[in-house]
Amino acid sequence: GDYAYAFDAFLLPLFRLYRPELIIVSAGFDSARGDPLGGCDLTPKGYARLLHKLIDLEPSRGVALCLEGGYNCISVSRSYAACVGALLGAERPDDDVPEVSLRAKRAVAETARHVAPHWPKLHKAEKRCRK
Repeated sequence: GDYAYAFDAFLLPLFRLYRPELIIVSAGFDSARGDPLGGCDLTPKGYARLLHKLIDLEPSRGVALCLEGGYNCISVSRSYAACVGALLGAERPDDDVPEVSLRAKRAVAETARHVAPHWPKLHKAEKRCRK
């Protein structure tokens, strides 16, 4: 839930403001469930859900994944397969996202507050994160 919240509350509004023509994702899957270093517990469905949201931005030149890194071959292969499925038009996973922690909400709001002065277009997203 925390990861999805950061993506939805901070990153997606930023992406919408800049309207990218091409989105290139460095797909290392270090945040995948089972990765010994990332510790973020993101599932293959979670990755597919996030990728669908990037696809929904409709960049004119598309969305590309560049496979790199990852420290658990099983997690990488399952997560990458879910993302390739999303790119090929697989059905969007259910939105069964866990509850967001107060710690994550505070961290996202604090991040938005720190970067907003450097990215003037981010003020709308920063205000949304403070709510």
